[in-house]
Amino acid sequence: MWIETPGTRRRNETSMGRRKAETKQPDRRSMRGASRPTDGKRTTRFAKPKASTPKRGSRRLILPEIAPWKMILGSLCIGLCGLLYITHLLSTQQLLEEVQTLQHEYNRTHRIYNETKLAYDRVTGPKEIYQRARNAGFVNAGPTDIILNLNP
Repeated sequence: MWIETPGTRRRNETSMGRRKAETKQPDRRSMRGASRPTDGKRTTRFAKPKASTPKRGSRRLILPEIAPWKMILGSLCIGLCGLLYITHLLSTQQLLEEVQTLQHEYNRTHRIYNETKLAYDRVTGPKEIYQRARNAGFVNAGPTDIILNLNP
């Protein structure tokens, strides 16, 4: 529905339809991206002045207009995200250094434990026990194949 400037009448869809049929103009509502006639007579309640658009044959890139406060806000958001990323990166590097230090300490402690266990097993192994028993005067009984049956 079009609203004309003050002092003129309103048109509804039926009068618009008749006019289109009389003048053989295409239906502008169905044409996407088509601009309305700008002869100065027809205006809408919500019409905004548009920037000059390039002609059909030109190949200039049309960038959308962005308000300065949106550009500043976007820049601040991107900067904040970058700062958070760098902080996360540095904290991750510190954590990696701590993990590597703990791994080295664990490996060193595990190596010392294995060396101590090996020395202990050498001291308390069967060979050492038999040698100490012989030195103390005990006699090896040898393998016993006799099964003792105790009858109660």
